[in-house]
Amino acid sequence: MSESSTLEYRCPVCGKSFYLQQKGVKLYLCGEEQVCYPPDENYKYKNPECRIHYFCSEQCAEEKLNSISVCESKPGWQKYLTRIGSVSKENGIAGARVHNINKK
Repeated sequence: MSESSTLEYRCPVCGKSFYLQQKGVKLYLCGEEQVCYPPDENYKYKNPECRIHYFCSEQCAEEKLNSISVCESKPGWQKYLTRIGSVSKENGIAGARVHNINKK
C-alpha cells in the first residue's frame, strides 16, 4: 500500500489552497503572536519558536516579509534569567530546580 504524501496548505496571506508539489515557497519565521524574521541562519536553529511557514507564491512570501520585522536577538543568559523570573512569580522559587524550569 502506498500512502499519498500530498498535503494541502493554505496561504496565510491570500488564503488560496495549494500543494507543495505544484508550487510553494517556504520561509522560517519565529514567534507565535509577534511573528518576526530570523536575523541570521543560526538564529532559526537555536530558537525553538522558529518554524517553517508555507506560501503559495513568491509575491505572497515577499508581502509577508515586508509586513514583519527582524527578530531581536537576545543573549542566552538573558533568556535564562527571564525564565527564572517567570518561575519565581508563578510557582515560587522554593522547591524548583534548574531542570524543572520549562523552556519557553
